[in-house]
Amino acid sequence: LLLSVLVAAALAWLSLFAGPQALQTMRDMTNQVRADIVANVIQPGRFVDLEGGITFHIRNRAGDGSLEGLFIRDGRASDFIFTYTAERGRVIETLGRTLVVMENGTVERNAVDDRATTFVAFGSYAFDLSELQPDGKPAPYKASERTIADLIATPRTDPYRASREDQFASEIHVRLSTIAYPVAMTLAVFAFLGMPRTTRTSRGLALLGGLAAAALVRLAGFGVAGLAGADAAFIPLLYVVPTAVIVLAGASILLGVQPFVPTPIRAVFERLGDLVRDLFARFGARRAG
Repeated sequence: LLLSVLVAAALAWLSLFAGPQALQTMRDMTNQVRADIVANVIQPGRFVDLEGGITFHIRNRAGDGSLEGLFIRDGRASDFIFTYTAERGRVIETLGRTLVVMENGTVERNAVDDRATTFVAFGSYAFDLSELQPDGKPAPYKASERTIADLIATPRTDPYRASREDQFASEIHVRLSTIAYPVAMTLAVFAFLGMPRTTRTSRGLALLGGLAAAALVRLAGFGVAGLAGADAAFIPLLYVVPTAVIVLAGASILLGVQPFVPTPIRAVFERLGDLVRDLFARFGARRAG
């Protein structure tokens, strides 16, 4: 039981902080790799499709590293497609962001629904390669990429959260409820290991029954998490499942009540227990020989 508490503590650290921070780092590194591809890898005359719906092309790379004859097609937005063309450009790093600063070019905006087109000429324009939206605002981290502190601290009036309130609520409660599962699974195993044992197969039945119970508990948790992600009304079930298992398994252990196992399932577990025991016996005999 103490081990399950330690596992729960480690899981809490991973799910609440370390995991989201790792996702943030991976996303930032992906953006940096994308920027490096544009700055150093793209060969003149070739169209390169970058992740996220961006197509990049340059006519030539000058000796000073600047880019000539730029073409960028940005199809990340669902309602507009942006096409940038420029005579020259250069890649710069500023304030932790990688920009392609284009000179003497145009921006073409095509509406997806009615095909309406708008052209705007510019003398200088900076295109952010750090995964920005077409409106120039940084793309915020997804709910899964935020630590629990970030999720809670994000105000409900924040535009990104306001449009995804159910997703934020589900993410918060899924992570918090996940902490209880190591204890719930451990108690489920202990409830079966405490079953009365006979001389034949009850030991294997207890072990397999405990493992199966632990697996079912976690599968139920995954199922409820999926429901909560689709509909916030199911969020309370995230806590009901592990709490119910902890209470029932704990009561079974304290009162000495044997968990009910249907006869067909009991027979299958007994056969599996015999098989596993025979395999271990043969393996031990071979090593001894």
